Amino acid sequence: MLGFFRSRRQKALNSLDLYGDLDEVEILIAIEDAFGIQVSDDEAQTMITMGDLETVVRQKLEGHPEFDPIWALLVTIAEHHSGSKATINRETTFLSSESKK
Repeated sequence: MLGFFRSRRQKALNSLDLYGDLDEVEILIAIEDAFGIQVSDDEAQTMITMGDLETVVRQKLEGHPEFDPIWALLVTIAEHHSGSKATINRETTFLSSESKK
């Protein structure tokens, strides 16, 4: 009952409702992977809001005009939904029967 109350209260307070360091590390690793960046421990300690996170990501991407956010999002979605552990590139096919041998 207490956990349910905590969850409802935090959501009412506009929170992601992360339950501890492991959740925070996992979301940060996923963001680093999606954007191809590294966030230092010092930078991570300063982030409290999603806006703080956005600022850090944008700053890191400023010096990387070769980064394509659309491609990064497409790859992330494809990895999530396919379960594939293989590297996805622009030649990756939807069906194995269509892939080049």
